[in-house]
Amino acid sequence: MEFGPYFWAYSLFNVTDEKEFSEVLNALLGRLINSAASGDSRRKFAAGNATAESSRQTMYALVQCTPDLT
Repeated sequence: MEFGPYFWAYSLFNVTDEKEFSEVLNALLGRLINSAASGDSRRKFAAGNATAESSRQTMYALVQCTPDLT
C-alpha cells in the first residue's frame, strides 16, 4: 500500500470561532466525500471551498476516494 505522494499546508491565521470553523469544515468535507464517492470509475475525487462567515476566511479541500481499500 502506498502512502504518498501527499501534500499538506496550513494557515498562519488563527481561527476566531472554533465551532463555526468545525461546522463549515464538516459540511464542506461531507459534500466533497459524497461527490467523490458517487463519481464514475474515472472521477473519484472532488475539490471545493467554503467560507466561514464570521472571519471571512476561505477553506479549501480536496478528497480522493480509493475504492480498492475496504
